[in-house]
This record gives sequence, C-alpha cells and structure tokens, in this order.
Amino acid sequence: MEKLFERIAYGKFYGLCGLLIRAALFPLYLTSIIYRIVIQTRGELYRLGILTSEKVDLKVISVGNISVGGTGKTPTTEWLAGQLNKRGYKIAILSRGYGGKRSEKFGTVSKGDSALMSPSEAGDEPYMLAKKLKGVAVFVGPDRLKLAKYAQNKYALDAVILDDGFQHIRLKRDVNILLFDGEKGVGNGNLLPRGPLREPMRAAGRADIVLINKDGIEISNLIKIVEKNAPLAPVFRTNYKATQLKKLGTDETETLGSLSAMKVVLISGIANPGSFSKLVESMGAAIVGMASFPDHHEYKAEDMDKVFSLAEGLSANAIITTEKDAVKLEAMDYCTETPIYTMEIGLEFKEDPDRLIDLIIEKAGLSEKKDKIYP
Repeated sequence: MEKLFERIAYGKFYGLCGLLIRAALFPLYLTSIIYRIVIQTRGELYRLGILTSEKVDLKVISVGNISVGGTGKTPTTEWLAGQLNKRGYKIAILSRGYGGKRSEKFGTVSKGDSALMSPSEAGDEPYMLAKKLKGVAVFVGPDRLKLAKYAQNKYALDAVILDDGFQHIRLKRDVNILLFDGEKGVGNGNLLPRGPLREPMRAAGRADIVLINKDGIEISNLIKIVEKNAPLAPVFRTNYKATQLKKLGTDETETLGSLSAMKVVLISGIANPGSFSKLVESMGAAIVGMASFPDHHEYKAEDMDKVFSLAEGLSANAIITTEKDAVKLEAMDYCTETPIYTMEIGLEFKEDPDRLIDLIIEKAGLSEKKDKIYP
C-alpha cells in the first residue's frame, strides 16, 4: 500500500498510458480537493479568531513537515534537544506517541535520566529519544496543548520541542521549523490522498526556519518552491550520517569501516526505507536482501523467522536495522547465528550548525544561560 501511494504521489505519468492512469486517479484528485477545502476552512477560522491558538508559559519550538513520510523530524528533534541541553536549557520533547498503547492519555516517557515506559507504551520514536537523550524529558499524548500544560505543571522547563508539530496550530509556538525531503521534494504538489501534502504549499509561509534534508534530483526545484512560499525563512541543508554500528541489545560496536567487507540484509519499518538503504550502501556494504515493513510495524516472531531465513539463504554476514526498529527488536526473543546491528545516525550540516542554534535561541526569545555544558 505504501509503495502504491509513493507511485501515486511522486510518480510522473506521460503519454497515452499516463493519461489513462491520471484518469483512473481522478477520484483521488476530487477527494484531495475536498480535503483542501477542509484544511483551508480550518486555517481561515484561526485567521478570523473564531478558533484561537493558546500560549503556554514556556517557549515552544515546533519541528514538523508539510508532506507525509520521513523528512528527518525525529533526528532533527534529537539533535536540537541535545544542542539546547548542552547550552544549559531545560528541555522537554512533546510527541504524539504514535502507535503507543498507554492506560493514561498523557504520559512521562522520561524525566531525563531513563525510559519509564516500554516501546509499546510510549511509541517507538519517543522511547528511542528517551533512551538516547540524557537531561531531556520526553512526554507523550494526543493533544499537544494539553500535553504542554501537563509538562509545564510537572517540571521546571525553559522550552518544549514539538516533534511533528507543524499542523498543531492550536498551541502557539515561538519558532516553527519546517522540514523537507530533498530527494523527493513535494511530489506532484497535490494534497492527500492524490499527493503527499498535508497542507497547501503556501502554508510554508508559517515557517521561521526551513531545513532541507538530503540531496537529490528535486533539490533545485524544491529550493525555488520554498523561496516562493517562505521567502523570509532562512534555509539550512542537512544530510544523514552514520555515527555508530552497535550490536543489538548490547554495548558492543563494530567500526563503520567494517561494513565495506560485509554482505548484509536490511530490516526496517520506517517511512522512507530507501534513505536507509542508500546510507548503508554509501558505507560500502553489499546489500544482498531487504525486508521492508510498514512504518511503525509491530514485529512478530514469524517476521523475524523470514528475515533470518533470508539472511542465511543469502550467506549474509550481518543483519542491519534502524534505531527506531531496534527498540522493538531488542525486546523480542529470537535465535539466529547472523549478528544483528543497529546503524545509529546523526545529522551533518552544509551550513554552520551553531548559527542555526543561535538563530533558534534568538527567535524563541530564550535568555542566555551561564551554566553551559559545552566548551
């Protein structure tokens, strides 16, 4: 289903065959028009003050996107929270906790020291952030406004970061960071379900800062579209970089260079598995097989049996997975002779990352901290 959507939203159809395909997709186009009317009506209600955004007694920084799929929201949120924490700010991340099954509506995944929920309760991404970020609290809940109030009432914080918060305009924010995928661009430019957009492109005008993650054939066209719709927002460009190869469920690591001598099978349940495979391939590994599952997939024993059989049948030296998938896989019972490694990733910037952090601090109105943790 995800592959079909990718073809519909990002594919280009030419000639007679393309004409027939576009005709067959016309009902989706009509549905996207209805969706556009709903979204624009909602925006107009906020503009007229019939619906109102509410402010909390914290600085609010939103990291989000205008298209569906993986644009790097979670790695960006992780990087931003870590950098602000190093500069002495008390930070919490607010996440919807997609896929989490909790008994309570709102929950504390971490107070900044360790994870207090399981991946199945918190959702895979909040749990991953809670494990990796020391000194940063993580909260989950469906309503970001209520979640922000919940966080400010529980802890003394300087700011909260909304993970995937661009559309949650009921909560006023001080900084809006908008992410784009430089490989995919904005697809056919249509709204859901005919295209990949959650909102019309002019909504990008709400952005204070734009981050374009990854390079690709769409990058030049994407920059023009961004400059047209968000002319006042400075643009920063990032790429994923592999930072560590860690044996699943242990603290054992392999050098990234060792990948160049490996035949590997990949397993992932993420929005953009192509990005993951390109990164592994760029490290010199020979990818002999891939097991791609839907985003936020709940792995079962039979899934892993198939992956292990695939790896053994192809004489793979290792199975490589993502950090997001690892939090679920390490909780499973399995038996395999093929080692499983997690590829940990970070961001590398084309521009000065300190300039970006300084800009965010300035736009958020955060006061300078004297107790910085970094030199």
